[in-house]
Amino acid sequence: SMIMELRMVKTRIEIDFLKIANEIATFGLESASNAIAEGTKEIQVAASIENAVQSKGVGYRGVDRARGFAFVMSGPLAANAYRSYCISTTRRLRRGDLVLVELDTYADGYWSDLTRMFVIGGPTSEQQRIFDSVFEAQQEAIKSIMPGVKASDIDGIARNIVRKHGYEKYFLHRLGHGIGLRLHELPALHPASGDILLPGMVHSVEPGVYIPGFGGIRVEDDILDLQAGCEYVSKFERTLIRA
Repeated sequence: SMIMELRMVKTRIEIDFLKIANEIATFGLESASNAIAEGTKEIQVAASIENAVQSKGVGYRGVDRARGFAFVMSGPLAANAYRSYCISTTRRLRRGDLVLVELDTYADGYWSDLTRMFVIGGPTSEQQRIFDSVFEAQQEAIKSIMPGVKASDIDGIARNIVRKHGYEKYFLHRLGHGIGLRLHELPALHPASGDILLPGMVHSVEPGVYIPGFGGIRVEDDILDLQAGCEYVSKFERTLIRA
């Protein structure tokens, strides 16, 4: 309905709050780059990310409350990162590991939802190939956003690219979801969604591939839909980051 669609559209002030939440999230991801090292436990990396969000976020641009919820999944454990409830464990990071960092950041009522990929040392050709396919799927989906496009069509664009690379059966969740006062809200970007994307909507775009025994790769950004195309609300680098 029209009322539901308007409820999904953010005001200018809300968009500003969402941008602040994403700026604070950057403090956490920067700390991840420093904390990820051979021999460090997943949970230690997660704690350092959450510490950075809270200690640098409170007081930033007038923010009273800031919290980060970080989920650090390394090596084969990241194959579980598609599940609703992710956890960081006491597993110690090893050279050659891919490390998936999911960071949910809260700032004065508004949320940021980001995922970034790190690698300890250099990636193998397989790690780089799978990362590139997920990243291409994300980029092509984002480039295809315009007013009035079906959310299901944007999901399909990403899914087709993952299929082209041969990993479709490992793309185990929807492409994205709205974000605002809740971490997950409308619109829903998945194959059966009836939602239409309109200027002022803010949502994630987060294709992922999760392969048992190999691990998981996801790249997630928060996107603001515009009168023409869209823009990133999240600014942290998106490539496979060497730690």
